[in-house]
Amino acid sequence: MGGVLPPGETLTGAWYLGTESNRTPISFALPLSSALAGSAVHVTAGGTTECPGGAGNPSAEPGHLCIYTGFVAPGTISVGNPATTLGPGASRAGAILHTTDVSVGMGTWAVTAPEA
Repeated sequence: MGGVLPPGETLTGAWYLGTESNRTPISFALPLSSALAGSAVHVTAGGTTECPGGAGNPSAEPGHLCIYTGFVAPGTISVGNPATTLGPGASRAGAILHTTDVSVGMGTWAVTAPEA
């Protein structure tokens, strides 16, 4: 296997944050052709224009990474680009979910490569 995620194709996965760690990686099985800006990364329960799915059916519009929250108690989750010391966005290879106030959280994610 090699190359990059083809335009319009989607990868999905699951994530978990627990009391033992305040960070968890999301790794893409195939890299994107380029990094995603912060405006293309969303933490949501779903049902938005960019993230029309939900935790049970993760999906993302082309050029977006959607982090779906199935359960989060209490607090907020941020997403950072591991290539920029957790700056906004996602790298070609994935992202890091991080928090300072979530005791437990879990959900799914979807990323769709930009259209050509």
